[in-house]
Amino acid sequence: MKRTVTLSFVLMVLLFGLLLGWRNSEIVTIKYFFGTSQAPLSFLLVLMLIVGAFCGVLASLGHILKLRRELSRLRRNQGQAEQDYDSRRALSYKD
Repeated sequence: MKRTVTLSFVLMVLLFGLLLGWRNSEIVTIKYFFGTSQAPLSFLLVLMLIVGAFCGVLASLGHILKLRRELSRLRRNQGQAEQDYDSRRALSYKD
């Protein structure tokens, strides 16, 4: 069921993107600091979407790396705690 909903959502977004590209096929002029160029508006929309997603990933990369380090530290601590628990449990059986 979840795969069907996800696939439907992806297909709707793809259809929306295709319709958006079809409706915005005009050539626009982009003025840079060093000159100008022309490109289809739909291409620029997709390019800006990709650039925005890339900037979002870069902005969250520090937080993601911090969380991964913390997760590995917690897993090490869990392994040590399990070993301590097992050794104390073994000692209680000996007594």
